[in-house]
Amino acid sequence: MVHLSGRAKHLVLVCEDKYQQWSNIPEDVCFDLQLKGLDGIIYTCCNAPEPECINIQPCCDPCEDISLTVEPLEENQDGCCYALIVDNSCQYDYFTKMEIQVNTADVHFGYINAATGWSNCATPSLQSLCIQPNSGIFPNGDNVPTLGFCLSNINDASQVPQDIVISLYSTNDLGVEFIACEKPLQLNCDTIPNDSCLIVTNTTAFCDPENEKYLVSVTIENNSNPDFCANEVVITPLDLGDVMPSVILLSDFLCHGESTTINFMVTNLPFPDTDGMFEVLFSLKTTSVKNVAREVAHIDTILFRTAHATTCCEDLPEHDFESYSLGNLPNTQVGWQNISGIPSVVPGGAGGTAQSVLLPAHSRGLMPSAIEYRHAGVGGPDLILPENSLICLNFWAKLNPIPTLPVNGVLTIQFDHSTVYSLTIPYTNSVWTYYELNLITPPGGVYTLQFINHSAAPLDYGLLFKWMTFVLKLKT
Repeated sequence: MVHLSGRAKHLVLVCEDKYQQWSNIPEDVCFDLQLKGLDGIIYTCCNAPEPECINIQPCCDPCEDISLTVEPLEENQDGCCYALIVDNSCQYDYFTKMEIQVNTADVHFGYINAATGWSNCATPSLQSLCIQPNSGIFPNGDNVPTLGFCLSNINDASQVPQDIVISLYSTNDLGVEFIACEKPLQLNCDTIPNDSCLIVTNTTAFCDPENEKYLVSVTIENNSNPDFCANEVVITPLDLGDVMPSVILLSDFLCHGESTTINFMVTNLPFPDTDGMFEVLFSLKTTSVKNVAREVAHIDTILFRTAHATTCCEDLPEHDFESYSLGNLPNTQVGWQNISGIPSVVPGGAGGTAQSVLLPAHSRGLMPSAIEYRHAGVGGPDLILPENSLICLNFWAKLNPIPTLPVNGVLTIQFDHSTVYSLTIPYTNSVWTYYELNLITPPGGVYTLQFINHSAAPLDYGLLFKWMTFVLKLKT
């Protein structure tokens, strides 16, 4: 019903419901206009109905008035790399996020980089990712960059062209998200040999039948294109089973052409593994100073069929690390030395010992505390651990917690200043806890061993790890 005030001369219709189906709106609307007056307590007609018709200017259709196109990525003209551009001419605050799905078999994202003002709204998978504007609503305007991406694993002519579907989301009156429309996108990239943005080599696996797990060491090379420097490695199992740790924080950025060897274990899978193969997704990630996340991914298969059977730390001679006192921390010849921050010897220990090493975290311009074990030789440090060997590090550790700052501690273990393991110590762990780590030495062996407190600042009280009960046992 249309109500007119006593002196109204104009009738204005406004399109207000942004959730309606715009395609169902007629171009012309006709209705009867009739004035009524109050006769006592009864409304009566003052005139006969007069038919009126008006032409409705269509409201903008968000799904019709948005387009998504791609432009070749300037940083990589040779690969299957593009910038996703949005042209949004509808003025409604309508779209909230978009999901991008690759539907061509075995083709996956090899590189993703959300544009300024955009971020991931879910953890990307090989063939699917979700991005959203930081403002919460798609911006209006033309030529809005949203995402840089590369497709990889295009190895066969049957994978050309590459089909992509982009789902655009909105919310209804109840705040429930729904797919408002879908936009197809097709790329025509040729097969690309050796396009992996991340190269995995030197895979070594040991099986531990006593604990029903596998111990794995791999060397990862950053082959990103467009290139970037990564500060963490993410390990995602694609087969049944779990990996620990799933995220390894790198002490130094791993840039294009550089490599590092990491360790992880595979648990919670049928043991022994039925087919002897374990598929893993490795990702290199970084966050720049502008808080822009970049990521490259690569799938690799770990062969368990060739894994060496072992019972680590059983009936094996102990290494002589314990024979060096804490007083040798500054000693650059043999034993432990301070390489960063302000590590110190403090009273109190575990396992019947009276002292330990205090490793304060980085804070207020202070570098994270780190110590190193080495055997100095004539032309440099001597080899202390042979290559491709399973070693077991046993030590005590605890965190000096700050009650008002519930932040977990992170103890990084390095071989020759290359991170092989990141150990997370819960902030609730304020008592001595015994840890046993099984690690595999990289090709070329190990000359120096580092322990670094990589806990987040300002964890001023830092991380303690137990000195006198630190034991390394070696299996060659």
